[in-house]
Amino acid sequence: MKTILVNDVLAYIVMGRKEVFLSAFGDKKQNVQVKKEIDKPFSELVLGGNEFRLRLSVKPDYEGVSAYVMSPKFPNPDEWYKVKNYLEESSYQVLSEVENDNGEFPEDIVFEAGFVDNSVAFLCSKMSNYKAAMDEMTRRFYIEVGKKTKKWIPGHRYDCAEGTYYYLGKYLSKKKEEFNSTFYNTHEELKEVYIYAKNLGNGEKKISEVFRNGKYGKDLFVFWGENFPSCVDSGVALIDDNPSLHDLWPEMFKNATPDTITSDNLKTLFDVLCYQSFSDALDYPEELTTEVRGIIKILIKNVIFNNWNIERTRKDREIGDKVNKKDNIERIKSLLLNSIGDGNILSRYYYEGLFKALSINLDDEIEDWLKGWNESDLSTNFDTFTSNIQYFLKRVDIKGITSTQRAGGDKIVKISDLFGKGELGVALIDLVNHATNNFGEGVSDFNAVKINRTMNSYACIITLEDLIKFRNTEELREDILRYKFSKAIVYFDKDKVIE
Repeated sequence: MKTILVNDVLAYIVMGRKEVFLSAFGDKKQNVQVKKEIDKPFSELVLGGNEFRLRLSVKPDYEGVSAYVMSPKFPNPDEWYKVKNYLEESSYQVLSEVENDNGEFPEDIVFEAGFVDNSVAFLCSKMSNYKAAMDEMTRRFYIEVGKKTKKWIPGHRYDCAEGTYYYLGKYLSKKKEEFNSTFYNTHEELKEVYIYAKNLGNGEKKISEVFRNGKYGKDLFVFWGENFPSCVDSGVALIDDNPSLHDLWPEMFKNATPDTITSDNLKTLFDVLCYQSFSDALDYPEELTTEVRGIIKILIKNVIFNNWNIERTRKDREIGDKVNKKDNIERIKSLLLNSIGDGNILSRYYYEGLFKALSINLDDEIEDWLKGWNESDLSTNFDTFTSNIQYFLKRVDIKGITSTQRAGGDKIVKISDLFGKGELGVALIDLVNHATNNFGEGVSDFNAVKINRTMNSYACIITLEDLIKFRNTEELREDILRYKFSKAIVYFDKDKVIE
């Protein structure tokens, strides 16, 4: 809900009543629409400002909220007037953020009328959305009084109907196009681009401070074309200290690094390394090489955990114990490069070039990782096994852990046939019975299965996480590790004893 503050307010006072409609002075379209809502005689009053005292009245059973305002410009300045076009849904924020006693606010708190379409909300400096509303009012003022230009100056603020831009200057890009480019690394090949910020959120005074604080794709953006939008030059907002991005790269990179590394959130991180100043050297600081190498190790682990020993329709794309080292390395590298979420259709070649420029050899990194990789290590102790349970869930041999306790048809396979007579089998039987008697509670899935056109059988899916929540696992640890239990599917006929 975007609330628009204004400098001056129009008040339409209903004759013979302490009721008022408010509208933004100078907004002819809004003025006409608000007047249409008034079905009684009224007088029009230009307040020449935007300051009110406010009182909110909550109706019984919270069926609505009424707003009352007081203004020295009203005909009766010491009396409350009910605001007829008040936006009730804005009440919660006012009541939760501003000191009040059942809707009565201290006399020294000044409220301003803000407009959402033809309705009125009230804001004061103590509210979280006040600054944004003030910034929007300033922006609109600049648009109204300023002269538009396409000649942008670094450090200046530019405003137009679409938004606000803080122009940071001209830089060089290692991509020729954002979504169709390999990696370029000579000054002759680099493309000129123009970087801007959408907002200043941390009191930045210099262009270098915006680069330090902002995140590409969230705060910082790039114009790839040579023509700027036609905007009003709203004056100097930042000191142009002509920063070297080469010097800022390490800080920018750390600031942009997400808490959890996934292939989907790496584009905006690596894009930090795409841009540089005209005077910057082409080499990357060693600090960055160390940071990126750490990220690559995470990506290698993710690729292996998602693909190791998983059958594929094309055998030449599998990785695992049955694949020789050279092919494993090449296939893991291919999967890693293709996994980075990026709209660039040549992203594989772009990132391969980027890592090379960082003095990182992917083949060597993958080979080193594989030297310490042993799948059996994941199930050497219970804590390691459970922390990597997703790895095993993806490798479940469904036929090996499916209990088909149904009459007729396939050979009946009991839980005890799969897990013996030990504690694990008993715990699984107890959990199936619990889910059966409690509408599927405690298991990942519980559904009726249609057999011979009738619903006379059930399917119950149990994961290790379900079992841990259901039963203290101390006595189960040995069996869980022995069977590498991660998931079981139990099919059984209605009213059949689970064994």
